[in-house]
Amino acid sequence: MLDTERAARRATVQPPPAETPGRRPFRPVVWWAAVGAAFVIFQIWLYATWFLSGDAYRQPMGADPVSGASKVTAWLLQGGSTGALVVVVVYLVRRSRREGALTWDAYIAIGFLSVFWQDTLCNYLRPTFIYNSYLVNLGAWYPHVPGWVAPHFRNIPEPFLLTGPLYGWYFVLFAVAFCAMARRAERRWPRIGRAGLFAIGVGALFILDMVIEMVFLRAGLFAYSGAIRSLSVWGGRTYQYPLYEGLFAGSVTALVGLLRYHRDDRGRSAIERGVDTIGPGRRVTAVRALAWVGLANVCLLWVNVSYAWISLYVDPTPRYPSYMTNGLCGEHSDIACPAPGVPVPTPR
Repeated sequence: MLDTERAARRATVQPPPAETPGRRPFRPVVWWAAVGAAFVIFQIWLYATWFLSGDAYRQPMGADPVSGASKVTAWLLQGGSTGALVVVVVYLVRRSRREGALTWDAYIAIGFLSVFWQDTLCNYLRPTFIYNSYLVNLGAWYPHVPGWVAPHFRNIPEPFLLTGPLYGWYFVLFAVAFCAMARRAERRWPRIGRAGLFAIGVGALFILDMVIEMVFLRAGLFAYSGAIRSLSVWGGRTYQYPLYEGLFAGSVTALVGLLRYHRDDRGRSAIERGVDTIGPGRRVTAVRALAWVGLANVCLLWVNVSYAWISLYVDPTPRYPSYMTNGLCGEHSDIACPAPGVPVPTPR
């Protein structure tokens, strides 16, 4: 995994210029770090509330049996996702020790590991994304999110060996892939610009995301149960893939890749500008990490708010077995699954 740190140029960079008396420099990193700190505090409160309420327990699978092939695939992919995170973390720790400071990619991993609490926040109004309860889980914390609407969502089996680790390696690897693609694109089209690189990145990462997710969908490990069929591949099937998911995933990962690619000579991205005026040592590290927590959570919140709005217009939900619906809606529940004309249910 190559990181374009531009070490030779950074070695000759002079210290940042002194501040002009009477003028406060614009420091985006401070604002992003403040947002990140707010998300950290909220997550601590959310997880503590969830555990103390007694809602953290493995979800039952229901009466329908899980096939042997799905069970094998589940353990292979859970092991693969967890193993990928271990490899990435070991690599980043070793590089950070060699450089005497956290590498830039380590901040990406920290930032996006902090968004796991939003994994299925898209179900805020009604269920449109579900997991197989055979996966290792302890249920979910979503009913403790302020204002949560969709009923029964402590039942959704958040897979902390599959999706939890994924956030820590997915965005790091895709950002590296984006930079490799961007270098080749600039050599071929020298005047392509940032907008062109972003557009190409969205397209390429859209395809990569669809390929990866189709493995999980066909294995029956998760499902986009509520989708607009005309905007989906295999619309109406239990493994339907909404094309707007690829656009959301491609946009976020391309943004991260663009920030990685266009760092300054000190290795700072656009959201980290001004961090050198804060002070030396651990304070800089903490502020940069919080800034990435802020950016990652804002990006995922934008995606989930968009999905919540789309959930109001989805087509009828395909029929899923009990270990997928988990009492959220349908024949195994007292709530009708999303469909045209079906009102949004409330906890009461």
